[in-house]
Amino acid sequence: MNRRIGPSILIGLGVFLAVFVLAVLMSAALQRLFDSVQQWQQWRADYYWSLLTWRLLLYTTLTVGWLKLKARLCELQRLNSRGRLLKIEILFVFLVLLIELCKVLFQNGGAQ
Repeated sequence: MNRRIGPSILIGLGVFLAVFVLAVLMSAALQRLFDSVQQWQQWRADYYWSLLTWRLLLYTTLTVGWLKLKARLCELQRLNSRGRLLKIEILFVFLVLLIELCKVLFQNGGAQ
């Protein structure tokens, strides 16, 4: 068990570091593109439908990939993990709904 913990911690730290660096780079890029937070929020509001289309395409791609991966599981593995897979799928749907509801409700930078 100890042999699995070390690599798992390293992978987790690596993913965290990669996300952190990506966030810093995106923040720097946004600061160069937009003069203020208000300008960024206005751009988001102006391009809401284009960004929604992009997110829906991304969700569709993830769903198709997941279904193909799930189909490749052998029948015995699918039967053994059926409940867990269903929970993951339901959580994914709730996550997508939560993200999109937040985008709609807070489209202009927050509740007024």
